[in-house]
Amino acid sequence: MQGPELTSTVRRPLVLDLTGPGATTVTILPATGPDGQLTVAPGADATTRVHSTALDFIAWATTRKPWRAHCRITGDASAAIPFLDCLDII
Repeated sequence: MQGPELTSTVRRPLVLDLTGPGATTVTILPATGPDGQLTVAPGADATTRVHSTALDFIAWATTRKPWRAHCRITGDASAAIPFLDCLDII
């Protein structure tokens, strides 16, 4: 996605739960070493979850709209907020 700046924001696994058309649920796993990258695995394997619609994801993950207006976090919000603040898919 974005390299080291995004990788450094994920310290614990986070679930991204997208609903509606194009729905998917994935777990974003931290890098396994200093030069590693984030891994995205199918399924939900973490207690901190980011919930949104798949359609809204397109807007907020590309920073066209603020994620805070389109996401709901359950679990430890402090684990998800840095990732969401940094994510900018281009």
